[in-house]
Amino acid sequence: MMTWNACAGTNPACRLYRAGSQELVGSVGQHAVSQPIKPDVVFLQEFCTGADRALELGLEQRTGRKWSVRSWGLVSGDGAPYACHPTGSAVRGAPRASPSR
Repeated sequence: MMTWNACAGTNPACRLYRAGSQELVGSVGQHAVSQPIKPDVVFLQEFCTGADRALELGLEQRTGRKWSVRSWGLVSGDGAPYACHPTGSAVRGAPRASPSR
């Protein structure tokens, strides 16, 4: 199991803050294959909404096996989801959890 707070949309001090989905997928995939113990489960916190399929494909390409990706995305104060590389309107307000569909 691997767990990681990617902090992609809420903390400007983090390396992956406002990263696009491909950069996020690349970073997660690299961590998943470079660890001494290869994870079967990956838990990500503060990831972006809308990158599930890209992450699934990226992990499959890097590991050579099938993955199922599910998420519970962050939403802004106005209810808009935190997309990968959020725009100015998506970063206003305090984020809160909401299930992805």
